[in-house]
Amino acid sequence: MRINNSTEAANTGRLHVDYAQARDDQYEWECRQRQLQREQRHRERIEAERLRPPSPPPVVHYSDHEATIIAEQLKGDDTFSKAVQIVITWLERGDCSKRNAGTFYSMIQSTNSHVRRLMTEKSQYEEELAKFREQTRARMQGVIMQFGQIERVFMSAGHQKVWDHFTKAQRRNIEMWKKQAEVCHASCTPIHSVCCQ
Repeated sequence: MRINNSTEAANTGRLHVDYAQARDDQYEWECRQRQLQREQRHRERIEAERLRPPSPPPVVHYSDHEATIIAEQLKGDDTFSKAVQIVITWLERGDCSKRNAGTFYSMIQSTNSHVRRLMTEKSQYEEELAKFREQTRARMQGVIMQFGQIERVFMSAGHQKVWDHFTKAQRRNIEMWKKQAEVCHASCTPIHSVCCQ
């Protein structure tokens, strides 16, 4: 090897390269790689935990005091769903015993009283649906009737004594409009049959 292409002893020499594996360097590199993988797994776990929906709060354990609170919540429409879920959990856990069977019976009775309310709501919604169907059917009937009138206009315009008075461009437009109206009318018929069911 030469420095600045000089042949003087101070600027020349030999460079020895040992191709044997440097175990210490490789060990450090492998340790570093494992550390990076651990950090990556840690970041992924933190990200997965961040994206996971929060677990629901634990259900309170049965006590006479909690049962009184839940019994009151079962009577309210806005608190019913949450309260009934707690009753289900208590029953499934086996919290019902001979001593508190009366309390559980009254909670089940309160739950049952919601059946009447739900039946009333159901019939009210069915009534609203029937009214909505009737309104929609009447509106669709009006749309279909108007399409029929529009098609009659095009049919009347197609009579020979009238047709001859239009220019070629006007005839093309009338034909195109007639086809569009027929397609629209045909697309309304299936919707109307669904509304009338």
